[in-house]
Order: sequence, then C-alpha cells, then structure tokens
Amino acid sequence: MGCTRDDICPEDTQTTPLLIITFKDFANQTESKTVPNLEVRDAETGELVLFSAASTDSIAIPLRNFSTRTDLLFIREADTTDTDESNIDQFNLFYTTEDIYLNRACGFISNYNDVSGQLINESGANWIFSFEVLQTTISDQNEAHLTLFH
Repeated sequence: MGCTRDDICPEDTQTTPLLIITFKDFANQTESKTVPNLEVRDAETGELVLFSAASTDSIAIPLRNFSTRTDLLFIREADTTDTDESNIDQFNLFYTTEDIYLNRACGFISNYNDVSGQLINESGANWIFSFEVLQTTISDQNEAHLTLFH
C-alpha cells in the first residue's frame, strides 16, 4: 500500500495563524517602540510562550484553539535579577474559533473571529497603557492583529 496524494501535506499549506502583536509608543502612537527583554507567559498555566532577550517591537504568538480566550502575562525586563525592575501586565484575548477542514493529510486549521481584548488594570502600575485590536478576524499572518501601547 503506497502513499496517495492526500497522504502528504505540502509544506506551503496554510496553518493555524499566530497572533501578530506590534508595540508602539503611547505618546506618539505611529512610532514603533521596543520592549526590553520581553517574556510572554500563559496566565493560566505559567507556561512560557515567548522570550526575547533582545528588545523587540513585534511578536507572533499562538492562541488557544480549544478555548474562546487566551490570558497572557507580558513581562518587561524579564531577565533582570532585580525583581523591582520586572513589570508584569495581564492581557486577555476573547474570540470565537472557526475550524476549517483542509484535507485528510493536513487536517484542520483554526481561524479566530470576533477578537477583542482586555487589559487588566493594576492601579497605575501597568507598563502597557492601552491597546488597539487592528483585525477582529485572524486568518493569516500577513499583518498585525493587535497593537499594545507603552
């Protein structure tokens, strides 16, 4: 019994998209602004989602596709030994999922619809001041879906 055409999923097949986040300057919202030593963790499990030892102004991270929300902890200055310099903000994403069957070899992908967000206010201690949902549907990784202003 040999492989048929449906048994192999081509490498260029679309996959479940990652959430593209850009970071911008709160004072000048058209300007990109890097985040030093950014770490992103799943707020529910504590699992590391992303760590960037270098400063970065954009990231791509996965959302939970078996849920209608993903709660994330954004940690600025995460690698510092001085815990007073680290600052943790929680951001929650809400959405509906749309599972799309591609074929037998590739299976399903998930797209995210009706995307909205919630920044948890820490009584003025937030390093993230506001956000803008740029795309309420996440079906590709061609452009940013969310901007966080800091």
